[in-house]
Amino acid sequence: MDRLDRLFGRATHHRILGAIVMYLAIGMIFVSLDIMLVHLVPDAFTHLSTDPFELRQALIYFSFSTLTTSSFGDILPVHPIARSLANLEAISGQLFPTILLARVVRLHGSKRQESARPGEEDLAPVPATVSRVRRLESPRRSATRDGL
Repeated sequence: MDRLDRLFGRATHHRILGAIVMYLAIGMIFVSLDIMLVHLVPDAFTHLSTDPFELRQALIYFSFSTLTTSSFGDILPVHPIARSLANLEAISGQLFPTILLARVVRLHGSKRQESARPGEEDLAPVPATVSRVRRLESPRRSATRDGL
């Protein structure tokens, strides 16, 4: 088990739910960034309402359709910063599930490998009788080991 396996542990129901919440949080972070950009540059996106409630709803729609790369093209980023944010969001939306899925598969595979590891009894501590036999094995070996 490597350091990450010890740090993150096995894939549980709670960890998967936590990953889903993180994915949704990524989308909401981009919604906040888009809203902030619209307040600084009002024409950063096309086809947006000036009503704050409708603006938020439209940017939530835009953000999650961009995050999942299923954007329909009805709201378009036209300002360079808006385009950069949309690209970053689309890349994040693809990488996060990919990395998460790879991690879950790795945890599942290492768990299966541990449970089906042949010769696990070979990893048991050496009994005292075996260590006594090794000491009596060869005096010449012990002399060379001791540096004589």
